[in-house]
Amino acid sequence: EFQLMQYKGNMGTWNSLGLFNYQLNEGRDQLPEDKKAIVKSIIGNETDPYKKVQLLYSYMQQNTRYVLNAYGISGWQTFDAEHVARNGYGDCKGLTNYLKAMLKEAGIKSYIALVSAGNNYYRLDEQFPANNFNHVILCVPQDKDSIWVECTSQQLPAGYLGSFTENRKVLLTTENGGFLC
Repeated sequence: EFQLMQYKGNMGTWNSLGLFNYQLNEGRDQLPEDKKAIVKSIIGNETDPYKKVQLLYSYMQQNTRYVLNAYGISGWQTFDAEHVARNGYGDCKGLTNYLKAMLKEAGIKSYIALVSAGNNYYRLDEQFPANNFNHVILCVPQDKDSIWVECTSQQLPAGYLGSFTENRKVLLTTENGGFLC
C-alpha cells in the first residue's frame, strides 16, 4: 500500500499497480474542440486503423516536441492532452497521452504501456510487482497484432520501436487494471 499526494495505490499485483496508474491519469485524455476538428480532417474517410494511427502520429510528430517534466508527481501523472495541444510539448507521458486522445477521437482504443527504457534498463521480475519504469509508450491493440508507438520520436514510424524500448516486458494500464505483455 502507498500514497502519492492524495492518490492511494497498491503494488500487491501487476493488476493493481496498472489500475493505480490508469486511475491517476483517467480523464486527462480530453482534446480541445479545435484539435477534435483537426483529427477529423486528418483522417477524412480513411478506414484502415494502421493508416489512421500513422496519419495522427505524423501530425503529432510535426506539431509537438519532447520536454522533460520533473515537477510534482509528473513522474507518475501525465500532462493532460489539452495542455500538450495548447503548448506543443510534453514529456513521454504527455505526448503518449496526447496521441491516445487523438486516437480516441478517431474511434481507436489505445493503452499507455509503462516500460523500463535505455541501455541499462531494469529487467522486469514478473513475480515482484514494482514501479521500476522510466518511460511510457502507446499500445494500439488490433485483431492480429498490436501497433506500438514511441511518441517521443520525431522520426520513427508508428509500429516501430527502436533499441530504447524494443524487446521488453511492459505493463499495460487499462480500465480493468494492469497486465504484463
